[in-house]
Amino acid sequence: MMSLLPIALLALVHASPATDQRWTSVQIATAPAAAQQLLPERVRILRERRRQTLHWSGELPGDQSQENCDCEQQSWGHRHQSNIAGQDSPPGVDLPAPNQRRTITHHNNPSGGNIRSGSDGGGGNRSGNGGSAGGNTPGGFSNSGNAGAFTARASGGNLLVVDTGNIGNPLGTKIIGAVNLGGSEEVLDEIELATPTGGLLRINLPLFKTNPVPAVARQLRKANHSGWKTLVTVIGTPEHLATNFDGVDLGRSIPPYARSVPSSPGAWADEVVAAIHELQSRTGTLPDYLEIGNEPDRVEYWDGTLADYLALYSAASTAIRGEFPSIKVGGMGLAGSESNMSGSQSALLALQEFACNNQLPLDFLSWHNYGMSTQMRYSGIVERLRSAAGESQQSLELLVSEWNIEPNALAGNGSFDRSLGAANYAAFAATSADLGLDGSCFFMLHDIDDQSGIQDLNGQSIGAMSKRGIKKPSWRMMEIINQMATQAVVPVSLPQNEFAIAAFATVAGNNLRIVIANESVEPEWVFANGCRESGILPGEAATRIQAAGLPASPDLNSTQLLGAGFNSEETIALLAIFAEVRSALELKQNGRDITLEFANTTHLTLLGARRFDSTHNAPANHLENLLPHLELVESAAISAAIQAGDNFLIAEGYSPVSAVPDLSLSISELASTYNLSEEIARVWRNTGNRVLRSERLNTALFESLPGSALEPLETPVEAGLSLDGNRLSLHLEADSVTIIELAL
Repeated sequence: MMSLLPIALLALVHASPATDQRWTSVQIATAPAAAQQLLPERVRILRERRRQTLHWSGELPGDQSQENCDCEQQSWGHRHQSNIAGQDSPPGVDLPAPNQRRTITHHNNPSGGNIRSGSDGGGGNRSGNGGSAGGNTPGGFSNSGNAGAFTARASGGNLLVVDTGNIGNPLGTKIIGAVNLGGSEEVLDEIELATPTGGLLRINLPLFKTNPVPAVARQLRKANHSGWKTLVTVIGTPEHLATNFDGVDLGRSIPPYARSVPSSPGAWADEVVAAIHELQSRTGTLPDYLEIGNEPDRVEYWDGTLADYLALYSAASTAIRGEFPSIKVGGMGLAGSESNMSGSQSALLALQEFACNNQLPLDFLSWHNYGMSTQMRYSGIVERLRSAAGESQQSLELLVSEWNIEPNALAGNGSFDRSLGAANYAAFAATSADLGLDGSCFFMLHDIDDQSGIQDLNGQSIGAMSKRGIKKPSWRMMEIINQMATQAVVPVSLPQNEFAIAAFATVAGNNLRIVIANESVEPEWVFANGCRESGILPGEAATRIQAAGLPASPDLNSTQLLGAGFNSEETIALLAIFAEVRSALELKQNGRDITLEFANTTHLTLLGARRFDSTHNAPANHLENLLPHLELVESAAISAAIQAGDNFLIAEGYSPVSAVPDLSLSISELASTYNLSEEIARVWRNTGNRVLRSERLNTALFESLPGSALEPLETPVEAGLSLDGNRLSLHLEADSVTIIELAL
């Protein structure tokens, strides 16, 4: 009997799409008992849900029937974030939900408006009926007489149409952007080489820190010099404006006081204005965008309400527009596009309405997208935001200011170093082009997480480049997509209800390049969303199946489901959903056979292909051979850092210490340890670590080594491509990318 997943599908799908893996269940469960009492109600609910998922042993976990609790954080604790409309909700909450999808066509939309034909919104009222069938359901259809009508499919079909007779304008910098957490200028140099046109660089301004502006200024200056636009994200409450110092330490989040609601929104706005003035003074320039807040729907960043955030936005946006009219101001960097923050709709729509009703500056709306790149296509969030802005006559840009497979390495299970990274990157770029996003920022460029020893390609960090300069598949895809940004776009039509395959094509002269990604749909995503669209709460379905003593399997039959208490309509719907779950499991194992049909083309010549899959362009497979080179790079970097630090000390009249500064020590501790003045200790630390960081990043070496260098173009035969007239056939592994080069 086929099991649903190697981990508990039915246990996970009930967990609210309002949770986030960055605050792990282990961190929550191990918090001191006294501290746990300080957790908000929604966090205690989250803790209990995640506790249940920790002990999965192949059977459904215990009592998990808490579906109707109001948890605003937006993701499952799994690879594919939900970010969806029609999530399980409390009685009376009206959540927008997707209608059935239509075929999507790639093209450049200069206005940035809705580029999909027809309406894609919808919004059935979810009554919170405990999963009984017959109520209004996502997309506005009832599952009565509509079993199997859900759109959350493992695949929509295998035929894609490439229309070379309808070429559009280049997308430019709309599909180029990144977060350079840590501020490495060397990494910015690398991305500049791969992106001659520039893009959008997001820079965090941690307002809660002492003297945060100099580090921001360095990145702002570098970005402007390289021709990149900048988005500065204002994060946190300064200590002197904090209203709560007793919050729970949530691990890698900002301090409790920094998460608190400022005592005065006006005073907080003044702090922002002062910081921007200082940035301007240091750099002679201003950021292009200013994002107010970061993930206010997550307790790690904000312990206030939606109303508290809107009050803060009102004060800050007004102050910024008054002082710096050229800066585009917006927000809210929502962790999940459908997070409602206890409201009746996405908080993004709430901000849009609030700004419109109060005549506040609002130039853009922003959110984060972790998990399945095509999730935006399923949810219809872009269309709904465009529609709302159009109805209120607002001209708004839509930005995804942070995205990746997962927000931390623990959640990704090493996938950041492998071909899924390439598939996720390519699929997001294609989807953002489909939907007409105005900008996005990949999180993040470089591995900076604390590492013990050499951990390159060991799944310990989420950057696109390893700490010592190995370009992961996601970086390679970034290079390729960024080069295509200046080329004319060729439309590619996808099958209806296709959420795994994504494609992006451009033409330069007579050369046609097609990037086609297979970011396979997770079976639990199919189950959860198929249930929701069919008017069934997935968590309650799990509870019923468990209570009946049935296995967590998509092979359950109608007799078993009826015996578990499902009515006939629910049973018919679940059987259709289980069939799609089986399809998702099969496609994850076997991959996809895809056909490209070329319209308006009389002659094609296959030139070659490049694959990113389990065996091609997979540097993590060659870690054993690369490790000696990584060790040499580290040894040389340490020696150079020690020498640079000692040279500085000798020049200042101090004895050399022959050590790399320990960043875990404060300046005063370093000064005491090595008998230095605090100012000398500060400069010595900065000097040594600047050289260490620079020398560690040895991209030139790894570009020359087998295993880490980009593999040469394969012949069509080697890549398994078959061209028959105007049809090209190929096979795609699950979570892989194939780049096809043709001559017209």
